[in-house]
Amino acid sequence: MDGHKKTNKETNEKAYWNHEVAKLLEISDSTLRRWCIQLETNGYIFIKGENESRAFTVHDLAALRFFKELVKVERKTKETASKEVVERYPARGVTPPMQGFDKALHPVQVDEKIEELSNKIEAMKLQLDQQMEFNKHLIERMDQQNMKYIRELQETKKQIAISQEKKKWWKFWV
Repeated sequence: MDGHKKTNKETNEKAYWNHEVAKLLEISDSTLRRWCIQLETNGYIFIKGENESRAFTVHDLAALRFFKELVKVERKTKETASKEVVERYPARGVTPPMQGFDKALHPVQVDEKIEELSNKIEAMKLQLDQQMEFNKHLIERMDQQNMKYIRELQETKKQIAISQEKKKWWKFWV
């Protein structure tokens, strides 16, 4: 890959050749071409170079890796996978919609959402602190029990040693 990179004139970002991307993804050039056509059919936009050849960027590599994961590992159809890729990796310059937010939120609504999320975070912090305190007390109790068992074990060993030292009554006359 080192000497075979080309630069995208629009963004001045490194771009990769077809065979480099195919090698990275461990697929054939023809499979890469079919995947790209499938993605373009569902709205994915690749940067085109001379002769309408695709110039692959880091963004495209991530999208293609995700596509491969969906098709090869999760066994989704190429149609379904391409729709998920287009949703997750929109065209450059287009920001994906944020989940849980409407497209036209009023600033007051944004403030309310922020406050709601802040409250949730505070509640989670409080719950985490309580859990940590409980765990601390639990560990202390376990330590105390372990120390008690160790002392009992030592005492038992002492008693066994003492009893073994005592001579039997008939050995006193020998």
